Amino acid sequence: MTQIKHAKVSAVPDGTDTSQVRPSDWNDEHDVAIDAGDVAIADAGSHFTATDVEGALQELGAAGGLSAHLADTTDAHDASAISFDPSGLAVIAGTDVQTALEELDAAVDAGGGGAGLLASVQYNLGGTTQTSAAAADIDATNFKVTFTAPASGAVLVTVNVEIVNGAGGGGVALAVREGSSTVGALAHCLFASSQVTVRVSCSWKITGLTPGNSYTYKGAYGSDGFNTGGVTGQPGTMTVVAA
Repeated sequence: MTQIKHAKVSAVPDGTDTSQVRPSDWNDEHDVAIDAGDVAIADAGSHFTATDVEGALQELGAAGGLSAHLADTTDAHDASAISFDPSGLAVIAGTDVQTALEELDAAVDAGGGGAGLLASVQYNLGGTTQTSAAAADIDATNFKVTFTAPASGAVLVTVNVEIVNGAGGGGVALAVREGSSTVGALAHCLFASSQVTVRVSCSWKITGLTPGNSYTYKGAYGSDGFNTGGVTGQPGTMTVVAA
């Protein structure tokens, strides 16, 4: 609390005549009355009325302080009410901030550069086999995912299926296809001299995508080209995350 007193304090004891100004009266705090009409307030934005200021000053007087509280029922942060000299400061334009926030929002929505899930599918695959070493769709209709490329232009695709090689042994490989093209190269997941059934998971990092464009990827497989190999009728999953 701010106090107003005389600069010089009297040490003389009070006399008995209370009708006179005594030393204790001189030393005491002063009662200050402030009227709104006595205070000059610059309000270029026309945010305050005389009633607002007077009410605030009355509250101030009741609190016994000299700080100002100005009631503003409109917008206290209006540009017309605020001014400062930005000399020597790095000024960031509002459009720059807006652009940065929009890019951040887009990256969050797409999982850009992080571990955001873009698409996934789970499907009970019919037991399909083939003898070709070239990649072929496991199920072009049901075992596929469609996603929007993230800001990074890169994704991590994972295929998880149960595979089985031929009765005489051999190998099985998995891949990722888009249309008739192989975008995730064949990866050998099983090779054995006798028939084996095993669940495997293979992942591919695919780059060079155009951010914002839509892509459809399909799970694919191939054998070693000598013996039949394929997937069983167990559920298979395929996921795409931003990378």
